[in-house]
Amino acid sequence: MGGPGLLDRIRRLGGSGLEWAELRLALLANGLAFEKLRLVEALAWLAATLVSATVGVLLLVALALLLVDEAWRLPLLGLLALGFLGAAAWAWRTALDRLQGGEPPFAALREELARDRAALMPADDEARR
Repeated sequence: MGGPGLLDRIRRLGGSGLEWAELRLALLANGLAFEKLRLVEALAWLAATLVSATVGVLLLVALALLLVDEAWRLPLLGLLALGFLGAAAWAWRTALDRLQGGEPPFAALREELARDRAALMPADDEARR
């Protein structure tokens, strides 16, 4: 009936299916690793934002109290505070851009699955014949 030829074909088909699944899992793992790196980078920028803002405020207070004449304390404190808060805002914006920018999650996996679907589905012209 089926003979060894049929069993060999079934084994090859199973092997191809396993190769396909292995490739897709590797793409998924790669996508997860990439997303994890993006998240860690954004968290690092957020930490830099907090550190910059905190150190900036502390240094400005110390500088204003030690070096500035009493008449100039408030204007200088305001100017330096704006500078450090501007740096903190820039770091915050950079962190948000890192989270929102780039390719959507698992873009390579989606592209590969779309190519697989296109290869498995017959074209419209061939289906009509």
